[in-house]
Amino acid sequence: MKQAGRLRLLNLRYAILQGTFWMAFCGVNNFAAVYLLSRGYDTGTVGVILALSNITAAVAQPLVATFADRSTRMPLNTLSALLVLLTLIFGIVLGVTPNLFFPVAALFLIVFTLTYTVPPLLNAMAMETARAGTPVNFGIARGIGSLTFAGAAYGMGIAVERYGAGVLPVIYIAIYLVVLLFAITFRVCAGKTGAKSGAPIIKEDAVCQPSENSIGAFVKNYPRFILFLISAVLVFFCFGLTNTYLINILESLGGSSAGIGISFALDGVMELIAMLAFGRLARRFSCNSLLRLTGVFFTIKAVAILLAGQVWAVYAAQLFQLLSYGLFVPASVHYTDRIMQPQDRVKGQALVTATLTVGGVFGSLLGGWMLESVGVKDTLLAGAVVSAVGSLIWLGSIEKQPADTKPRNQQTGQVHTKA
Repeated sequence: MKQAGRLRLLNLRYAILQGTFWMAFCGVNNFAAVYLLSRGYDTGTVGVILALSNITAAVAQPLVATFADRSTRMPLNTLSALLVLLTLIFGIVLGVTPNLFFPVAALFLIVFTLTYTVPPLLNAMAMETARAGTPVNFGIARGIGSLTFAGAAYGMGIAVERYGAGVLPVIYIAIYLVVLLFAITFRVCAGKTGAKSGAPIIKEDAVCQPSENSIGAFVKNYPRFILFLISAVLVFFCFGLTNTYLINILESLGGSSAGIGISFALDGVMELIAMLAFGRLARRFSCNSLLRLTGVFFTIKAVAILLAGQVWAVYAAQLFQLLSYGLFVPASVHYTDRIMQPQDRVKGQALVTATLTVGGVFGSLLGGWMLESVGVKDTLLAGAVVSAVGSLIWLGSIEKQPADTKPRNQQTGQVHTKA
């Protein structure tokens, strides 16, 4: 009973950590274009700023992850808390800085980059906790993150409509204070069946050799994973483009910034459903099969947005978030954790996130330029074509799931592996 109570409390704390972080992430990332446009930048300049922000984030993510993999003194929750604290500090400075071209752009870049370094650490915390013998239900926790993201998107859309985009830093700074509290106090403790009792839930490969740290060695060890990352760049080029410039898409159809909140709220609800169902799906289907499915539905969603002739059709296209990004998040986290050597797991999670960020670089940079040059429809058409090419590569790059790593708990989707 006591052990069960501790497990419930740990799952609750982790769910709150995920939930509050994705609320803050929504304010920084999904309203980035709205915020920067309100600061006086034109669409092309916004694209450049977001591209540079994505580049620095893509570089920072594997660097932070490599440090986390090597460090024996700083736990993942402490490192996460430090990054959140830095985000808070720079977010406050950004909020009080007047409309000066370079200072605002630089501060936003720092806040954006720091925000993007946190998700792979939160994902790795769940896997690490499971290996310590206390399985955390990642699917439900991340699903709650999507639910709070949806609520935040809807609320922020209304807040921006009423008070202007300047309210965004105030909102995400307040939320980050809660994230900081739960990150600092999160502790990974060995459970009853954990390492301290001699029977870990996840057993490491006893003959696994230490992984080399060079990029060349990583590419040699995981060639198909690298191919998957390349395909993800193409797919997330379109995904990032449509998310970043959703305001332009909606306005071309007669919508407004309030529609951003509605669209992202629908996305969040779809993600919640997918993540709550992931445990049962993973019981019946392998992670590699589910991951392949998501690659197809990313392009289906892109085509649906391309064909949308009215605002309601854009809302309807968000339903495909269920089997695209919603299913992709838990499937990719579990898939990456299983195919990586223990020394590479945090790095692997970070590289997936970094790859999505790189896709966002091209989506932001080229998307802003294309919108001004050829208009919304042609931009969406180009994005859908690139996504389709990425999906084809994606389907061929996913490795088969090892036979001994199938999730065991169909009710929860917790991280269990045969010993």
